Amino acid sequence: MFEALLEPHKISKEEFNTEEPTLRGELIDAQFDLLEAGPSSVVALILGMAALGRSACAKQLMTWMDPGTSGPLP
Repeated sequence: MFEALLEPHKISKEEFNTEEPTLRGELIDAQFDLLEAGPSSVVALILGMAALGRSACAKQLMTWMDPGTSGPLP
């Protein structure tokens, strides 16, 4: 299950910009599925070395999941 974590994952900025709308839509769908399922907890593990952008990734996910914010981080 965790073998995929051992392989480096990197995509270009262009590929990210192309995939981002789809990924955001899937995240929204998942949030609605969880809401319909009733009370639950979610844990997201973000692994990597400090210099690889763990904090930025976590902040971006929180921005996407916060209904009071729209768009990417400043």
